[in-house]
Amino acid sequence: MRHHGFSCSSLYTVTPEQAQENLLIEGQMLAGKHFPAKKPTHTLLELLERYTQEIMPRKAPETQRSHRAAVVFWQERLGHKRLADLTRTDIITQRDTLSKRLSGNRCAPSQRDQAASLRS
Repeated sequence: MRHHGFSCSSLYTVTPEQAQENLLIEGQMLAGKHFPAKKPTHTLLELLERYTQEIMPRKAPETQRSHRAAVVFWQERLGHKRLADLTRTDIITQRDTLSKRLSGNRCAPSQRDQAASLRS
């Protein structure tokens, strides 16, 4: 069987049946079927809850306030999605929705700056 381009056949004698089995296993490995990986089932909601519990308390109170608003936004919009299923398009779509919603509001420049930090 080959691994990273090296052949192990010189180390031991391989029968034709073993060689055929090795080729079959190698093909399955390349196709990702030989060692099927169980997909993680964690959701964005779980990730954000963990962030809220473990990371946010270490931040300054003002930062916690601004991050809390972002966490709530993402929990409401994409919290139900599994991390493995979350796509770039999902994030961009929701970010653009937030951007349009915030640009439609008439607010003070400081509030716009804070809203912009939520988008990034």
